[in-house]
Amino acid sequence: MGAEVGASQTGPGKAYIYEYTGGNWVLRQTLTAPVPKPGDTFGAQVFIDENTALVADINFLLPGAPGTSRGAVYVFTRQGSTWVQTGFILNPSIDIYGFGAALAKSGTDVVVGYPAGNILPFAVHVFRQPTQPMLPWTLVATLTPSTRPLGWAYGFSVAIEGDNLLVGAPDFDSNGQPAAYFYHRSPAGVWTLSQMEVYPEASDAGFRVGIHGNYAIVSSDNNLGVRFYELTASKWALRQTLFNPDSQTGQFGFSVALNGSVLLVGALLESYLVNGVRIDAGGSVYRYERRNGLWELRRRYRAPGPATGDLFGSWVAVDQRSNNFIVSAPGRSSQGVAIAGQAFVQWSPAILPAGPFCADAPAVLLQATAAGGMWSGPGITDALTGRFDPAQVGPGTYAVAYTLAAGGCTFRDTAVIMVQPALHVTRPRLPALSCAHDTIVTLSANVAGGLWSGSGISNGSAGSFSTAAAGPGRHVLTYSLAGAAACSGQDTLSLVVHPTVAHILSPTLYLCRLDTVFQLAASPSGGSWHGAGILNASLGNFSAAAAGAGRHVLRYELGNGACQVADSVIVNITSLPAPVLTPTGPLLLSCGQLQATLNVAAATPATVRYEWQYAPNGTTPGKPLPRPTTRRFIRRRRRGSTGCGPPNGIA
Repeated sequence: MGAEVGASQTGPGKAYIYEYTGGNWVLRQTLTAPVPKPGDTFGAQVFIDENTALVADINFLLPGAPGTSRGAVYVFTRQGSTWVQTGFILNPSIDIYGFGAALAKSGTDVVVGYPAGNILPFAVHVFRQPTQPMLPWTLVATLTPSTRPLGWAYGFSVAIEGDNLLVGAPDFDSNGQPAAYFYHRSPAGVWTLSQMEVYPEASDAGFRVGIHGNYAIVSSDNNLGVRFYELTASKWALRQTLFNPDSQTGQFGFSVALNGSVLLVGALLESYLVNGVRIDAGGSVYRYERRNGLWELRRRYRAPGPATGDLFGSWVAVDQRSNNFIVSAPGRSSQGVAIAGQAFVQWSPAILPAGPFCADAPAVLLQATAAGGMWSGPGITDALTGRFDPAQVGPGTYAVAYTLAAGGCTFRDTAVIMVQPALHVTRPRLPALSCAHDTIVTLSANVAGGLWSGSGISNGSAGSFSTAAAGPGRHVLTYSLAGAAACSGQDTLSLVVHPTVAHILSPTLYLCRLDTVFQLAASPSGGSWHGAGILNASLGNFSAAAAGAGRHVLRYELGNGACQVADSVIVNITSLPAPVLTPTGPLLLSCGQLQATLNVAAATPATVRYEWQYAPNGTTPGKPLPRPTTRRFIRRRRRGSTGCGPPNGIA
């Protein structure tokens, strides 16, 4: 906390660093300017996070440089248990003064406002924290009001979180209208004005601003409303305006602070009766909590034993990780010193956010804002250290508690910890997958609702895998799950589809007879035959007569899709010249004639070999005759009861 002047009102300013330990706040260190000067404003504004403290001196003047006070910000870094000055941010402008009157920090970004100057416009500067403490801070943006007559006292209040920045311009002197400026940082790191809100003249709106996540607060210090905004897809939308619930004129809105669930509004000049005694400017702080998207008043705070002029609520801050808060009362007497000021802390040890955890994750140590307490609840395996074992409890939500006895009080905080299932695909027991058989496998995982992807997946939702669609090889299949149903978003499974080779067992054929029918063979079986002359694709029956003369490529195919393999064989069918017989038919034998000789004409080519067959009839193909000793054509006659019957045809 800061004290811009000493307790004597003339001494140099200081900043005090306290640490909460053993149930008490202990002063750890007092910070001062390197060259303290009586009446300086070191400590006019302060900011602190885990390892960085910023202290503003709004009237800082460079030694030997006459003129108006420019202002500066001192940077301190925690090194072990000691805070050491590691940086100094000087007002980059010689015309604008009050530098450091407003301070805000988010991550490595520091916003400094200074709403006064000899020229217009006013400005707000954004600095980037260096990677090493002793390196200089970098000025990355200078923001100015874009419209006149708006923008008077621009930079009187600032707030930043992540890529959103808010600047208040309350316009105390009624030079125009008060306004609030909403900025957004692009992925390229450029801050641009995304929205400007203008308020009624003399309302002093923008006196204080605050931002947390998608929520923003713009307050007025003269009871004309504390406005609550929520970030939508298109803009910052005004959701609610709060007024002093006690209908007083105590400068409701002089200070504001918010996190995701608590909003504090200070009214430092509020007056009230205590045991019949009027307390003027004692001050109050109003605590609001979010219910169904709106802020509801839950409690009022006043200083214990309030006195006139306490100014309780002139400054408030709320912890972003818990609902603990601090309130200043700069007009309060302390240890016999008038107007020395006091700060009041509403502090209960809080469990720091933890989880969600994976069910198969190793044990972790839970943390609280104060040490020395006892932990209890499901999954707690060590009450002193807060050791929580997700594997012991498995998936689910569990309430754990932290209890601390300190300062005569017992504090207790609870938190809900989520343990999510570790996403695992089911490893099915499958026979060896082969391209020889088109197999459909249904895949699954321990958490439903995801999508399968990868080669061979025919239905991502159902997890259907087809060997024919995948083809031979090793296939890595991915199961992806959106949302927070499991602690990991995906898992993989590897399936191997073995290749197969089709091989035709029948050799290349050279055929001369057009009436030849035979069966082709291939390995492995189960495929289909294709090509001219194939009578049955499954059996592989081939007919030379159906194919006709010529060169025929017969193809054997096995499997489907990416798994399909094939082999081929060639069948050559050559047409023979028709034999010329002598004597030419018809050849008739008279009754009693036993035989006649049938010869092939001498003109037949000598290279041609003939085979004598019985002539085919309508149902029986030609069959080879037993090879006679001499080539002759035998005819038989059937003898009837009346002698020779009619001649038979050629057999």
